[in-house]
Formats: sequence, C-alpha cells, structure tokens
Amino acid sequence: MGTRATITEVSDEDADLLRYLGELKLYPKTEIKAVSILPVDGLMTICSYLKAGNSDNLVIGENVANCISVTILQQDEPGKER
Repeated sequence: MGTRATITEVSDEDADLLRYLGELKLYPKTEIKAVSILPVDGLMTICSYLKAGNSDNLVIGENVANCISVTILQQDEPGKER
C-alpha cells in the first residue's frame, strides 16, 4: 500500500453519496493515500490530506471507492517504508 493519488472526480449520480463524500471532505483536488484494503469486505482505509496540512484516516467501502476517480501521484516500492 502507500499509493498516493489526487481525487480528480467524484460521481454526482447519487445525491446521498455526494453528500456523504462531502461530509468526509473527499472533493476533487484532495490528496489521498491508500493505507490498507481488506480483501474480504473490500473496505479501504485511506489517509486524506486536508488543505490545512492535517490528515485524516477514513474507512470507505468498495461501492464508495468505485465512485471516486483519481490520478496516481506516487506508488511506494514494495518493502520500502515511508
């Protein structure tokens, strides 16, 4: 894990989901990093880097993750800690 990305787009097809993403502060241009993915449930822990320099760990489900488009910024090399 450890892949860093920038959110480029969020789906606006579901108003409730769009509100939920807003509550999580997952907007376009937000930088995120994948922390872990549970293979059974598809739950993903991501770190969201907020504009004020703060970060937040969030857990999102596969359906929510599939509604977020990203551009990969940096992918950690296997076995290399950051």
